[in-house]
Amino acid sequence: MKNQRQILRRMGYIRDQEGIMNRYIREKMHWDQHLEKTREFINGSFSDKSIETVAVLGSGWLLDIILCEFLEKHGYFQQESPDHFRSVIQTFHLEWITHTPGCLVTDTVEINKDNRGNETFKSLLYTDLPKGLRTDRWSWDFDTHGAYQSGTRTRMDVQAVEWI
Repeated sequence: MKNQRQILRRMGYIRDQEGIMNRYIREKMHWDQHLEKTREFINGSFSDKSIETVAVLGSGWLLDIILCEFLEKHGYFQQESPDHFRSVIQTFHLEWITHTPGCLVTDTVEINKDNRGNETFKSLLYTDLPKGLRTDRWSWDFDTHGAYQSGTRTRMDVQAVEWI
């Protein structure tokens, strides 16, 4: 049986995480702005509650983009769309975390702009976000150097929601 590190490497998880760290270093100013908005939203959550414990679950796209890409590459989606699988994963995740008061900050749309100014939009959300008593939206520059997708600037649209 393969060890866990080999499985993670084969799925591309380690390469993906290295890419995120390298991108953060290159794009620190843009990412720090996004992280500050995220921090502000989280700090403003539960202001009228006495909260003693907080769990932070940061799975980055709910880990469905990596898993679905791996399965698609190996031919597992011949009968159905990987979008259905993404929807099932995201729906389950949101149903699980919304059983108790919480908040979520997530990228919802990836916007890619090539050198000619052409934009493409890729939805990252395959389910509905929970209704919230407080919400916010913003965009942030994910990659201005074209390293994520060669020759392309990438921005992310974000949604934040707090529920009780």
